[in-house]
Amino acid sequence: MIKLFPQFWKLIISLVICYLVAGFASNMAFEAVLVWYPNLNLPTFNPPNSIFGPVWGVFYTMLGVIGYLIWRNQELPKREVNIALMLFVLHLVLNFLWTFLFFMQKNIWLAFWDCLILFIVTFIMIVNYYKVSKISSYMLIPYLMWIGFACVLTFAFWQLNH
Repeated sequence: MIKLFPQFWKLIISLVICYLVAGFASNMAFEAVLVWYPNLNLPTFNPPNSIFGPVWGVFYTMLGVIGYLIWRNQELPKREVNIALMLFVLHLVLNFLWTFLFFMQKNIWLAFWDCLILFIVTFIMIVNYYKVSKISSYMLIPYLMWIGFACVLTFAFWQLNH
């Protein structure tokens, strides 16, 4: 039980970090979603706004669990785990940056390039995490597909609104 307790806190911290990123991004985008976004030309395949909150809620929860599964690994050399954690943090920064570029800066073109980099980093995470936590690697696959869709969607927004 004592050994489980520190692991519990790693899970809580990992989830809180992901939820904070989600909360800050959501708060940052709030006004633009109400004022700027409705005036954009929307791609025909743009999902309804009501889809984004639940989908991102699920993904941020999954990301928190993934971060925990990587962080708790004690079987691999610390260097490999640290690289995996650095990729995780980089990915969170890129994820947050997309919201900043798209909604705050209203720079759809840069948001698209950020999304592509995020896609590449997520793919690298999947490959890297396979060594650290296979389940984390598998959990990232639907997220990678969502990021790929987000890249296509962001590019379509740019084409329709530049």
